[in-house]
Amino acid sequence: MSIPAWFARSVGRVREGTKAHLVKTAELVNCSNDVLHAMRGATDEECEALLVDHISQTCGGTADWKEHPHGVAETLAAFLSAEEADLIRHLALDERTKPAQAVQRFDALLTHSPKGVRALESFGDFYIVLVVPRPLLPRFDEVNKHWIALAEA
Repeated sequence: MSIPAWFARSVGRVREGTKAHLVKTAELVNCSNDVLHAMRGATDEECEALLVDHISQTCGGTADWKEHPHGVAETLAAFLSAEEADLIRHLALDERTKPAQAVQRFDALLTHSPKGVRALESFGDFYIVLVVPRPLLPRFDEVNKHWIALAEA
């Protein structure tokens, strides 16, 4: 990532607030009103944990920054149709492929699917990976524009 891009991303995160995208993402993935209320009053890390808990039950999970691409595929496959899961499970990826790169490749395979996949940077050393209905992707990408994990080599 170039220095100007890194600076713009960092300033964007600070300007918008570090957890604002988490709450907006929670709204997009249908977290309950109780969870949304708890997230709004929580610290950044607690807010992220609440979102990850919901996502892990409904549309994705987490991936360590050095996780093998097949592990990322398995996390996402649980929330895809059998055909979609087979597509991403059988994609030949080098073990050095980073999770964000794998998710980008998976999403490209799912272009004609009603679902897309995304990876978000977290406050820790992991990514949040999730399945998103394709019609929601433009809004999801806007909400998370400073947090989408970049697939740079």
